[in-house]
Amino acid sequence: MPYLPTGAAFDCLWEKGYDSMRSCIYCGRELEPDEQCSCAGAVARRNAKNASNGKSTAEENSAFESRSEYNKNHQNRTTYQTGYTKRDNRFKRAWDKHKAKSSARRNAYRSGASARGFWSGLRELFVRLTMSPVDTVSNPGYINIGTALTLSGLSGAVVNACLYFLRTGAIRSPFRLMLSLLTLHPMQSYSNLLYIFLSMVSGFLGGMLVFCIYSGIFWLINRFLFRQRTTFREFSPRLSLTFIPPAITSVIGILFGMISSTTLAILVVCGLIGMLVLTYEALRSEWISLSPGRVMYAMMLGCFVFVSVICYLIRISLI
Repeated sequence: MPYLPTGAAFDCLWEKGYDSMRSCIYCGRELEPDEQCSCAGAVARRNAKNASNGKSTAEENSAFESRSEYNKNHQNRTTYQTGYTKRDNRFKRAWDKHKAKSSARRNAYRSGASARGFWSGLRELFVRLTMSPVDTVSNPGYINIGTALTLSGLSGAVVNACLYFLRTGAIRSPFRLMLSLLTLHPMQSYSNLLYIFLSMVSGFLGGMLVFCIYSGIFWLINRFLFRQRTTFREFSPRLSLTFIPPAITSVIGILFGMISSTTLAILVVCGLIGMLVLTYEALRSEWISLSPGRVMYAMMLGCFVFVSVICYLIRISLI
């Protein structure tokens, strides 16, 4: 029995013939050697085959035209230009860099404490600083300049209230203040509360001013002595965390009324010592490429300038 082709080979049997006999595979009619069947199945198959061939030809022509257009557009280009060789305006590059940094700061602020609210983020920062002050100062994360000013203002308000109690010897226990309002001379107690409130308001404003002076001195050392181009907004917020130890010791001295004025003064001094320790840790983290000795001497220079400026301002206020 002779071999009969199947599949695709059998589909074209009616065109090429088999043993000089041809017949249509759709209707079975015998065909001449060059004759094509005109039945509906044969006509439909020829149309589908012609359509597929035409589509392939159109795709090939389109690809050829695309390659020709690409070669035409790039045949006259003899140099390769990158972002480094392109001569842009330096002011435009500086402005683009500033916008990129601002966008990064906004995104970090939105994804950080501000996503939970300003005061909740501030409270979380205060708790972290109270529990682990050195680790928090060394790695505080992103701190907005508004958060730094608020934190330094609150610390200044508490410290100034403590200094008010230390100067006047007024009642500083909350329970004793409430009892003084029920005495026979309540006006004196109300005036005492008013003075405490005004002292805290002035301390809030003074705390922000002291923060700007304190961080500004070390920023100038960073800029002109160590030649680092860190902006003030990026450098200063870390130093606002150093005001927390004096604020904590002042709160302890205010809440416990049985502590004497001498003990209260010692607590304030201990808080200032803690402030210096955190200042060294903050500067050590900021100037990580410098030796610890250079950081210590730079901190001593900054503290000398800061105390000199504060003493000069106090002298002017007393004139």
